[in-house]
Amino acid sequence: MQQKEGATAPSADGKTSPGSVPDGAMSGSSFNSWVPADATTAYNAFNTACYNPTTKLYYSTTLKDNIAAIWTNAIFWDMAMDAYIRTRKSADLTRVNDMYTGGYNQYDHYNWNNTTVWFIYDDMMWWVMAPPAPTS
Repeated sequence: MQQKEGATAPSADGKTSPGSVPDGAMSGSSFNSWVPADATTAYNAFNTACYNPTTKLYYSTTLKDNIAAIWTNAIFWDMAMDAYIRTRKSADLTRVNDMYTGGYNQYDHYNWNNTTVWFIYDDMMWWVMAPPAPTS
């Protein structure tokens, strides 16, 4: 198999390291280098780098000096729900609920009529569109 420039070869178990893209991988082949545990590892690293347990929302960068934009925290909330759906761990469900509370506290109790907090209507829709996580 020919590797793309800068890519590394698959390991003995057939998985590829981050950044490796074998020929055909992006053109409809059955290539799949990730397993659910990899998603959990990546999500946990993201939480360590960017989650603010005080505000229960995410920072905008790993410098941890500002909360991320309203709409990006909605996407991160969706990611938290995906993590819970994948793992069914109570800690992941707690994060989903904590993030809802963090958004409630940060964004005027989800008061859509507050045109200072919700200065762009599509910011609201990111929160509305995030699917609910199952609770059982």
